[in-house]
Amino acid sequence: MHKAGEEKYLTDSHLDEAIEEEWAFIYPVAEGVATREEVETATLKGLQLLNGLASRKTEVRAKALAYELAKALSDDDI
Repeated sequence: MHKAGEEKYLTDSHLDEAIEEEWAFIYPVAEGVATREEVETATLKGLQLLNGLASRKTEVRAKALAYELAKALSDDDI
């Protein structure tokens, strides 16, 4: 991963490219299923598992949000 200070400014396209290149390492940390250290030392299989867990967490959160939104909308109709 890039160290802070290596590049002072990134254009939007460079930032998108950097995120895309590092996404497999960023995603599990951003979703809270692993620490940065765990991701950096994981085997490829372990990294795949962490990304799968992060994906499941995202799906569960999206379903819960959709449920709460549908519930709120139906309550408004009463």
